[in-house]
Amino acid sequence: PVAVALEYLGDLGEMQLANLGEGGGLAVEDESLVVDVGDQVLPLPMLVTYRLTGLDGEATEDVVDNIPDDEKAKKDPEVEFGVCRGLLEINGIELLVGQFERVGDLKNDVDHRLAGKLVKMLQYCCKLRAIRSRLLRMRSPNAIAVILENVTRALNSSLTLDTATDLLNMLTIIFQAETEDTDKVAVVPKTSQTQAPPPREIKSKEKKKREQKHTITPDRTAVSNNSAVNDKQIEKLLTYLHKDHVKSKPSLVYMIMKILPLFVVRRPDLTIVVLRAFGKYLNWKEFDKWEGKESWRFQVSCFVTFTRTIPLNTQGNQIRKVCLSQGITLETLDYFIATHKENRPSLPYVLQILAGLCHGLPEAQGVFIERDVVRILHKMEWRSSGNQVGPMAESLLQALEFKNKEVNKQVESLREDTRKRKRKIALAKRKKMLKKMGFKRSKKAKNCLTANIKIEGMDKLGKESRFRCMVCHEGYEFKPRDILGFYVYNKEIAIGDFVGTEEEIGLTTVTHFNLIHYTCHAEAVRADSRLKPIKREWEGATIRNSHTLCNNLFPINAPGIPAHEYSAKVEKYWRDIPFRSSFQMTRIEVMIEDLRLLLARFAYEESFSEFTKGGGKESNMNFIPYLIQLTIHLIRNSTSSTEKSKILKSFVTRIVEEPKPTPVGGALVGTGEAASGKGEAVSGKEEDKEGGREGGDDAMDVSESVLVESLLFLSDSSWSRPKHHLLERIFTLAIPESEPSQEEPSPKRPKPDSKPDSKSTKMSSVEQEKTIDATKEKKKNLKSSYRPVFLFWGLVDRLHEVLDKRRTFGRTAPVGVESKGEVKVDGGVGKTRVESTTNGGSKKRKRTNRSIKSTSSSTEGKKEDTSPPIAKLIAPSNDLIEWTIEQRAHIVKNHQEEILEELSKVLEFFNEKLLKCTELEEYCKALAIPESVVRRLEDQLRKASS
Repeated sequence: PVAVALEYLGDLGEMQLANLGEGGGLAVEDESLVVDVGDQVLPLPMLVTYRLTGLDGEATEDVVDNIPDDEKAKKDPEVEFGVCRGLLEINGIELLVGQFERVGDLKNDVDHRLAGKLVKMLQYCCKLRAIRSRLLRMRSPNAIAVILENVTRALNSSLTLDTATDLLNMLTIIFQAETEDTDKVAVVPKTSQTQAPPPREIKSKEKKKREQKHTITPDRTAVSNNSAVNDKQIEKLLTYLHKDHVKSKPSLVYMIMKILPLFVVRRPDLTIVVLRAFGKYLNWKEFDKWEGKESWRFQVSCFVTFTRTIPLNTQGNQIRKVCLSQGITLETLDYFIATHKENRPSLPYVLQILAGLCHGLPEAQGVFIERDVVRILHKMEWRSSGNQVGPMAESLLQALEFKNKEVNKQVESLREDTRKRKRKIALAKRKKMLKKMGFKRSKKAKNCLTANIKIEGMDKLGKESRFRCMVCHEGYEFKPRDILGFYVYNKEIAIGDFVGTEEEIGLTTVTHFNLIHYTCHAEAVRADSRLKPIKREWEGATIRNSHTLCNNLFPINAPGIPAHEYSAKVEKYWRDIPFRSSFQMTRIEVMIEDLRLLLARFAYEESFSEFTKGGGKESNMNFIPYLIQLTIHLIRNSTSSTEKSKILKSFVTRIVEEPKPTPVGGALVGTGEAASGKGEAVSGKEEDKEGGREGGDDAMDVSESVLVESLLFLSDSSWSRPKHHLLERIFTLAIPESEPSQEEPSPKRPKPDSKPDSKSTKMSSVEQEKTIDATKEKKKNLKSSYRPVFLFWGLVDRLHEVLDKRRTFGRTAPVGVESKGEVKVDGGVGKTRVESTTNGGSKKRKRTNRSIKSTSSSTEGKKEDTSPPIAKLIAPSNDLIEWTIEQRAHIVKNHQEEILEELSKVLEFFNEKLLKCTELEEYCKALAIPESVVRRLEDQLRKASS
C-alpha cells in the first residue's frame, strides 16, 4: 500500500504539487490559459516557434536565448510547498526515509522506480525549513546516513548514476540552505581574527569554546557533530572519483565536489580528510613531469572545483584557515612565485586554487601582500596565451580585493601606472613614425600636424562639399561625372473638382534631402534583391533615407554632368511616378503645380512628414531650387514649339490681368482638401472646344501660380515692378467680402423736446455689445485669412533675392524690357482694366494651364471707370523672359553651394521673423512693404471688417 501511495503521489506531485497552495487549488491568473479535464484544471501548453538562423535569410525575430523568470510568479517556498508541512505532524518524513531501507538492488526496475519517487517527494519536502531541520536531527533512522548509503550504492553501477545525481542534488539543497540560514544569523565580533592552529592540536572542549566565542547559532542541535557526516563516509565517497564510469560523467563529478565543502563546513576538522585524499596530487613539480597523465590532471581539477565552491562566509573561511595551517596555501604560493615567469602546465590550476583559498580570508590576503604577489599578478593579467593565464590572474586579483581596501588601492595604483606607461610608449612610437614620414606636431594648433617635406598630390586634395553620397561619401569633387540625386516621395493629389466634371490629378512632392549616386543606388538595389527575403527597391531605399518613406529619385544637374545624362535621369524620374498615367496636364504644368503646393506647405504651416515620417522645413527648402531647375529644363527642352509660347503668353497675360473671383470666395487654398479643390466650387460654363472652362478657375490658385511662375520668368527688375500689386491682388482675394447688411426700418426718432424711451435705449446698448463682439470675432478670422498671404508672398520675394543675386553669367540682360501693352491700375484695388495686350488675349486653355478669362470680357456692358490712374504695370518682353530662363538654369547649376547657404538664411528669416508676426503692421514691417501699399491694405482690411 505504501508503494502504491508513493506511485500516486509521485505522478501527481510532478504535475501539481509545485503549484498547490495551502488551499489546495491551482493558482492560474488568466482563466483563458487553462482547460478543465474532469476534476483537474490544467494549464494550456505554450506554443514555441523555432527558427533556423542563417538558412532562411536575415533573422527578423528577436533572438531568445533563455526565458526570464516571471517575478510575479515567484512565491515563497514556505507558502508554495506548504502542503508538505502536514508530513511533520504524522511522522511522514520518518516514513519516507525508512522506505529507503526497503530499496534493495537499484538495478531492479521496481526498486529503481521506488527510489526515484522517494527522491522526488523528498525534494519537494526539502523546500521547507522545518523539514530540512528534521532531516538533520533525525537519529532513528539517521536520514543523512541513509541517503549517503544509497548514494554510494547508486555509484557502484553505471545504470544507477541518475539516482545518485538526484540524491546528491537533494543533499545539496538541504546543506546549502541550512548553511545560508546559519550564516544570516551568525554574529561576527569586531575583534581581529587570529590564525587558527592546526585542527589536530585543538582539543574538542577548546574548539567548542572557540566556536561559541565567535559565532552565535540559534539552534545548535541542528548542526551538532553527530548529525553531520563522518570521515569514513567522506573517504568512501572520494574513492568513487577513481571509477571510470563516474569519471565519464562530468556533471556527477561536479555534484560530488560541490557537496564536499557543504559537508566539511559543518565540521572543519574533516577538511583534513579531503586534503589527505588530494595531497599527493598537489606536488606541482611531479605534476609538471607527469602532465600528460590524465588521471593526475583529473584529480587536480576535482580539487580546483572543491576550492572554488567553498562558501563565501565565516564557515567557509574555517575551511580556508585549515588549508592555510596545513601548508597547502603556502606551498602552492611558493611554487607560483618561483615559476610564474615560465609557462608551465600547472600554472592555470595553481592560479585557480589560490583564488579559492584566499577569497575573503584576511590572513591569506595578508600573506599575498607580504610576498608582493599583487605586482606579479598585475603583470600576468595582461598576458595573452592559449591556457587563459591572463583571465585567471585577473580572477585571483579580484579574490584578493574582496573586502580588502588595501589590496584594492594597490591594484588600482598599479593599473593606472601601467596605462600611463603604455600611453607614453604609444606616443613615442607615433612620434617616431611621424618623424619618419616627415611630419611633426604643430605648436600653434592643437592636434594638428605639419609636414617638413612636400608630399606629392597633397595640394590637390580638397575638402568635399555638402554634396556627398550617403553610400560612398564622395561628391562632385572626386566623382564629377557621376550624377547625384536625392530620395523624394511623390503623392497623388486632386487639383480640381467641379460640379458635373471629373477632377484633375496632380502631384505633390516632399523630401528628406538625402543624396545618393544613381550608380550607388543601383548597386544597393542589386544587393537588396539578393537577400532572403528579398527587399524591394524602395524598401531598402527607405532605410537608407533615414527611415523616411520614398518612392522616387530626383536628379541634380551639376557643372560636370553632360546634358544628355541629366535628360535621361529626368525621363527616369517621370517613368518612376506611379500614377503618371492619370495626368491630364503637361509635365511643365505638373511641375509648376508641385512647386506651388510645396510653397503652400510653408505658408499654411503644414507638416512635411505627415505621410513620409521624416523630412522637415530645411530639407524641403533645399528642394526648391531643384524643382525650379527641372521645370526650366522641361521648358527649354519642350518638344512642342507651341507649348512654350502658350505658357509664356499665358503668364504675361495673367500678370497684368485681374483674375475673376469665383462665386465661392474665401481664404487661400493649401495642400489639403481646399488646395485640391474639393470644396463646392461651381463652374461657370461648359467646357469650350479645347476642353477649357470659363470662369470656373479658383482665382486664388491662379494668383499663387503667378507668384510661382515669376520665379521662373521674372528677373530682378521685372519682379520689382508688379510684386506689390500682386500682393494687393492676393490679399484682396484672401479677405472675404463683407455682405451688405439688410437694415430694418429704424424706429421714429423722438422729438428734440421729448424724453427718450428708456426701453429703447436699453435695447440699443445690448445690440451695440453684440455688434462689438461680432466685430472682434471677424477681425480674428481675418488674421487667419491673410496670414498665409504674407507668408507665401514673403517667401517668394526672398527666393527672388537669392535667385537674382549677382553671380557669374555670360549674357547681359536685354535693354528693352517693356512690351507694347500697358495696364493701368485705377484708384481702387482690384479694379484693373486692360487697354491692350501683347499679341492679343491668350487663348482659353484648361484650368491646369492657369489661364483665366480676361476681365475685359466680364465688364462688357458696364460703364467704364474714367478715374485717373495711380500705377502702371508693364509686362516683360519675351527677350527678357528668355534671358531670365537661361540665367536661372545657369546659376542653379553652377552655384548650388552658395544658393543652399543663402536658403538657410531665408529659412531662418521665415522662422524667426515671419512666423512670429500676428498683425498686419508686423508683416509689412518685416517684409519692408512701402507705406502707400500698407495704407491700401489697411483700407481693404477695414472695409472687410466693417
